[in-house]
Amino acid sequence: MRAGMTVAAAAVLLVAMTILVPEVDATRWIVGANQGWTNNVNYTIWAKDKHFYNGDWL
Repeated sequence: MRAGMTVAAAAVLLVAMTILVPEVDATRWIVGANQGWTNNVNYTIWAKDKHFYNGDWL
């Protein structure tokens, strides 16, 4: 009985982790988009609608 409960608890934990943990995926950003890394780009405006996360590449 106890072994069955342990297996069930492990299965529930695995399902919960699969559902609750968000997918981890790094994004590679091209800074300045098509204008590139230059002096004539307002990077504050470029970054305004972007969300950066640990692991992203700039």
